Amino acid sequence: MAPRPGARWLRSLYTTATTAWALHRLPTSRPRPVVVAPLGRALQRDYLVTSSGGLYLLAEGVIRRLLRHKIYGIALAPPHLYLAVAIGLSSVVVRCRYDALRAGRGALAMERLYTQQATDLSDRIHALSLAEEGLWVANTGRNTLLRLDPQGAAQPLEIPPFYDRFGTPLYYNVNHLNSVTALPGGVLFVANRAGERSLIGLLAGGRVRCHGYPRIGVHDAFLTRRGLLFCDTFGEHAPGPPYSGRVMLAGEALDEPWFARRQGIVRGVAGDPEGELLVGNSVRGTRQERFHGAGSLIVLQGGEVTGEIPLPGAAQIYQIVQTDGGTVRPPPAPTPALACDQLSAALGPALLDEPLLPLPAYVALKWGRRGGEG
Repeated sequence: MAPRPGARWLRSLYTTATTAWALHRLPTSRPRPVVVAPLGRALQRDYLVTSSGGLYLLAEGVIRRLLRHKIYGIALAPPHLYLAVAIGLSSVVVRCRYDALRAGRGALAMERLYTQQATDLSDRIHALSLAEEGLWVANTGRNTLLRLDPQGAAQPLEIPPFYDRFGTPLYYNVNHLNSVTALPGGVLFVANRAGERSLIGLLAGGRVRCHGYPRIGVHDAFLTRRGLLFCDTFGEHAPGPPYSGRVMLAGEALDEPWFARRQGIVRGVAGDPEGELLVGNSVRGTRQERFHGAGSLIVLQGGEVTGEIPLPGAAQIYQIVQTDGGTVRPPPAPTPALACDQLSAALGPALLDEPLLPLPAYVALKWGRRGGEG
């Protein structure tokens, strides 16, 4: 039986009120680390993992939950930690003290840097990446790349990489931008649907360049010493079951037989493709089923799977960083030119290579061109 209009109105009012209260209380959050499980194996590094169940720390032989909020994006530059927190249909990018959060005492000094109201659960901000020029944000619901001042002082900069045939930016979640990786002088990004394919793009030098992957659902993109690394999240049957997500490096799948047997949803990666690599594996099923149960972290050594770590209470894994602030080990010079080479080698010729449309002067100067020039 469908709910009566009065019941829907009351539920909407309740949701609005509780969301507003949660947003109001967020800056006063106190650290409450809780050990949820032993790690079960030795890792070469310590990691932070965002998930539907909160923020987790893998260190000192145990798994600790540091925050219970649903958290998508993360970037770390000690002493500050940056998080994209989901509260109701709101996405909030915050900055807090990492040392206080990890120690479980002291003030987090949590500050809101940006708030985005979504119209659907899939529209939430998905990923963060920190660079000298600012904090890059995959602003999924707006279909844009957002750059914030980590100090919260300067005006946010929003760059739409996609336009319609009339030159109007696509300011809605048509391509589902879900990942960003900052480079010196540019940023890699992922749009996990463009027709029947995904796009991995590069924004640099006032131009947008995109290469296609023949399945939807790609997440994460990093330059490495061996080539482009990304997650083919759902695998060959994307977007539906059976799932066979895998990690791609330089055009080849890592330990493909193991991932084919595991049949998981692969998203979130950190470490070294030639050494220890940690990969998120989320619960399979319908949208309703995916948020029940426990996801896991797959451990690879030298490209081969050596184990799996259950993550209690975290059904969906989103983003992983090392506690020194690193993500995936980069090549010695991760330049936009190298990005073009690695994208072409892994995915073939660019499907899109166009100048950004004219931007305000303060944007154009930052990207090395004057407003209105290509």
